[in-house]
Amino acid sequence: MAFIWCLQRPCFLAALSVVVEDVTKKSQGSAPLPELPKAQKVASGPKASELKAKIEAEQHALRRMRMCLRDICNRMLYDKRFSAFHYPVTDEDAPTYRSIIQNPMDMATMLQRVDSGQYITCSGFLQDIDLIVTNAKVYNGDDYNGARIVSRGYELRDAVHGMLSQMDPALVTYCDKIAAQGGPVQIPDDLGGSIFPSTPVVQLGTVTRTSARLRNVQPDVNLDQSYEALKRQKKNADATCAGMFIGNAIYFVLMILLFFFPTYLNDVLKHVIQIFEGPDQ
Repeated sequence: MAFIWCLQRPCFLAALSVVVEDVTKKSQGSAPLPELPKAQKVASGPKASELKAKIEAEQHALRRMRMCLRDICNRMLYDKRFSAFHYPVTDEDAPTYRSIIQNPMDMATMLQRVDSGQYITCSGFLQDIDLIVTNAKVYNGDDYNGARIVSRGYELRDAVHGMLSQMDPALVTYCDKIAAQGGPVQIPDDLGGSIFPSTPVVQLGTVTRTSARLRNVQPDVNLDQSYEALKRQKKNADATCAGMFIGNAIYFVLMILLFFFPTYLNDVLKHVIQIFEGPDQ
């Protein structure tokens, strides 16, 4: 009650109004407080899951590129037309070759580069094909025999261009993008053991423009074997297939004769037996 009575006194109300007015004036006349500097945003790198997916996608694309380029090299090595470009030129074949050609190239060397992952794009692969043709032109000159070798070089380049044109355009574009960024993303040390699974991943078939012969990887070529040895193996395989075909055809014909003409086939067999046994004594 005493406190309420003090609040109702005129002198107390007058003193309170003076204090409120003074505080109001000070708040209006004081300078505004300076704004605190905002904290700079720290650039955060990609998440581990995103980085893992990117690395796996790049490795998958480069693996498909190697498969296609390896298939092309193997096919060129099996083709007798391009035997002059199969292996490095030795001093026995051409003693002056090394003094004229400073940067030699051949299909066997290109196959080794494919296996070691030196070709990220088709353009790098085609540069070495062009180098083969250029070396053939420089060394062989314009005589008749040299012109034939140079013509084979152009034929080799056209064949390679034709096979590369059948590759998946999306794959070619993606590999070009990888090369433009300076190569594939390197695997960080902290993710080295978790990027790739321990069990092999089975790739499912996808619908692309790649032809069947580029999708199917051919057996690797043994570079220690000569072309004649490779050709002999191919002839033996072809002869085996031909023999099986002829045997199946003869069996099929005999089955038809036995079903439709049993009497005629019986007479023929008797005649054959008589020929082998000879005339009766």
